[in-house]
Amino acid sequence: MVKKYLIRTILFLLPVVLILGALELWVRNTPSSPKTIASYLHNESENLEVLVLGASQNQAAIHPEFMSRPTINMASGHQDYAEDLTLLSQLKERLPKLNTVILSMTFAHLDTPPNKQEFWKHATFLYYYNVNAYGRKVYAKDKLLFLSNPSFYSNDIFTSLTPMNVQDFGDYGYFENAINSPFAKANFDPQGIDDFPLSIFNRENEDAVVQNTIAFKKILAFCKEQQLKTLIVLTPVTKKHYDHRNPKMVARRDAFLKEMMELYPEALILDAEQSDYALTDFNNHNHLSPQGAERFTKEIDLQLQSPN
Repeated sequence: MVKKYLIRTILFLLPVVLILGALELWVRNTPSSPKTIASYLHNESENLEVLVLGASQNQAAIHPEFMSRPTINMASGHQDYAEDLTLLSQLKERLPKLNTVILSMTFAHLDTPPNKQEFWKHATFLYYYNVNAYGRKVYAKDKLLFLSNPSFYSNDIFTSLTPMNVQDFGDYGYFENAINSPFAKANFDPQGIDDFPLSIFNRENEDAVVQNTIAFKKILAFCKEQQLKTLIVLTPVTKKHYDHRNPKMVARRDAFLKEMMELYPEALILDAEQSDYALTDFNNHNHLSPQGAERFTKEIDLQLQSPN
């Protein structure tokens, strides 16, 4: 009886395991930004001098191709300061020539709730970069990409089957193809873009501020201890986005940055939030397009080359 039950259970589970295994292989073998970044990291780790961290704003705004020194951009959507610190501290020994770290600080960064321990991108960090962001002992299942976020990867698989949705990640993992961005789909028409509903995070969160300021201070302390130059960038946004920011959150962010500059006067800030970037320089109201990233990256490169 027990034997029969076991056989039935195995026969029932086997197709499920095979399907999940096939999906996992599909995800791992599909071109992606993390996969390209991992390859670049593996091949160039001995030469990399600049590490870009942060959330999607830095991911879109900084293109390593336009930096004069070997640069890797490991920023990604919804990445918080604790994860930035984890990436930096665990990669430092693998990057012997690292001398500069670029961080991001939008007006909403401090009020954005940090990610949970089981955040799905931790599987991405572990599988592709061999970085443990779980904050605990890891197991084989922690590297499974598809199961970390079935909804995201299912959608990714389906969209990748359409030729017009195929992404070009170049040599650095940067999203080279922006034809499907909201502004591009609107043909960068000012009236059409102005009619877009504005997606902006204006909710104050005191608990998040406490956690994020602690993590950010740890990053700056680590950089100082390791003698790494630090550049904090405030990436460009459209006028509509700039005008709709929560003034209390902006004031708190600015006050915190002022405090950090007093504690770490060697750190640099590049404030480009209120800029003259054209609509064609944006994918949406607060993310640069490849064209905008080229311009902004060159501005960053100039600032880092400056003796001051």
